[in-house]
Amino acid sequence: MADRHVKPVDDGWAVEKENAQRPSARATTRAEAINRAVEIIANDGGGNLVVYGTDGSVRERRAVEAGSDEPAGTAVKATTSATGNAARDTAAGAARTVGAAADEVRTDTAETARKVTDEVTASAERSAGTARSVADRGADSAVRTADRAARIGARAEDDLDDAGARFARRLREDGERAATRIDELAARVSRPLNPVRFGSRVAAGAVATAFGVTGAVTAGAGRLFRRGTRTTTGR
Repeated sequence: MADRHVKPVDDGWAVEKENAQRPSARATTRAEAINRAVEIIANDGGGNLVVYGTDGSVRERRAVEAGSDEPAGTAVKATTSATGNAARDTAAGAARTVGAAADEVRTDTAETARKVTDEVTASAERSAGTARSVADRGADSAVRTADRAARIGARAEDDLDDAGARFARRLREDGERAATRIDELAARVSRPLNPVRFGSRVAAGAVATAFGVTGAVTAGAGRLFRRGTRTTTGR
């Protein structure tokens, strides 16, 4: 059998016989190489024509009878078939490439969407954390202010109580000294009621009561402020 293989080479196309050291023929185009291969096979007892593509894959396989009187027709059919097969394979390869590209785009899009979602979620969590931190600092500051107001109110209550007591004591002492002098005079005229003593004692009691009430009101306001603040902040 005079099989011939038409293969692409650096400077065109070659017609080769299997295991031969040299090509049977060379041509510039594939059509010319196929036409020459068909002639050689027909003149050499018949055989198979095998046409390859530029990628090395078989594009056409056709039997050529010995002494064929239409080698040109056979060559045209082989060329046309090889071209059609090459176009089909090229289209299939292109479809595979497009499909692979589409899969890659889908994968990239999904990955991008996932990254965007993760970033948005992380940003929201950071914002929520910042808001919680600010709220906590504000609540702590409010509680500290309320506690300080309560302490100041308590100190003010103590200071007012002490001041009232001192003022009342001094008023009482001054009244007692004045009353003593009047007692001396009253004893002389037998008058048991000393109006100065009575008045000074009433005044001292009123002063002490007034200071005590003022201190209690101040301390109560401080405690109320602290209780309200702690209730509002939950601390």
